Amino acid sequence: VAILSKGQVVEFNCTREIFHRPDHPYTRALIAAIPRLPRELSARSMENASAEPVCWQANGPEFPTLTAS
Repeated sequence: VAILSKGQVVEFNCTREIFHRPDHPYTRALIAAIPRLPRELSARSMENASAEPVCWQANGPEFPTLTAS
């Protein structure tokens, strides 16, 4: 995931790292602005989630590779 602010990449990392350990203040502000579901609705939606998360790793400036995480 690339986080852009004013047309510049301010952070680039796999999805898990962006959401669990954001480095840039703009990234933290974006995550803080995500609407949250009530806990009971969130748990119900996770029961149907079966896909494994994936993590994009940089493989040069133009060609990312997809890796299971």
